[in-house]
Amino acid sequence: MSLLENGIALRQKLAAGERAPGAWVTLTDPAVTEVMAGSGLDWVLVDTEHAPFSPESLASILMAFEGTSAVSLVRVGWNDQVLIKTCLDMGFGGVLVPQVASVEEAQRAVAACRYPPQGIRGFGPRRASYYGRSMDDYVRLANSVILAGIQIEHINAVNDIENIFDVEGVDFAFLGPMDLSASMGLLETPDHPDVIQAMERVIEVAVAKDIPIGVPLPSDAPLETVLHWAEKGSQLVSVGLDLGFMTGALMQALGDVRRGLT
Repeated sequence: MSLLENGIALRQKLAAGERAPGAWVTLTDPAVTEVMAGSGLDWVLVDTEHAPFSPESLASILMAFEGTSAVSLVRVGWNDQVLIKTCLDMGFGGVLVPQVASVEEAQRAVAACRYPPQGIRGFGPRRASYYGRSMDDYVRLANSVILAGIQIEHINAVNDIENIFDVEGVDFAFLGPMDLSASMGLLETPDHPDVIQAMERVIEVAVAKDIPIGVPLPSDAPLETVLHWAEKGSQLVSVGLDLGFMTGALMQALGDVRRGLT
């Protein structure tokens, strides 16, 4: 499936109220993304905020999505229209903007994902248009297919969440449990009752306003935790991240061998 076809399929699935499992990529080897995107996940999100991706490695990563049904999402490093434009011109199907804490910041994030007159995205979709071979189709559909997402990870955003989620063009959202806990003076305690209450509040508003939302979870999160957030209304169901899958499997195998040897 193509970039646009994948995006349309995911939009339809979410609009129907279905849950869409996905995972996060933090390793720069395209083979990792190729394995994950080809596994049957609905979306794979490449994290450039906290992982060392260069523009060249991102271009290689995107090639690993070819022939799969997974939507290629990317978390950019900041709410910057240049970063967003570069990723979209490469061919990503959607952008997640971190640390959105106000209506104005949400509006800026959405505008960077849309061509005029709906937004301010500069024109130059290179690989996104298959190097010009699908230019007309891409330009015609980009504004309605590319997914613009915002990450809610500050208590200020929670306190103004109704207005933020009223911003036209917000297609999806993710919570940021760790940074949210830090903004509440509770660093590294995303399971604190006050943090949980804030997260549940955001999900409640997202559900009421038909905005698909997700909760990033570690790869070793108990199944009951994953299902808890899905039952609360999280449609973008995170099953973990590449590094967690690798280290978790390694430590499990190593532990099994050591126990066997003793």
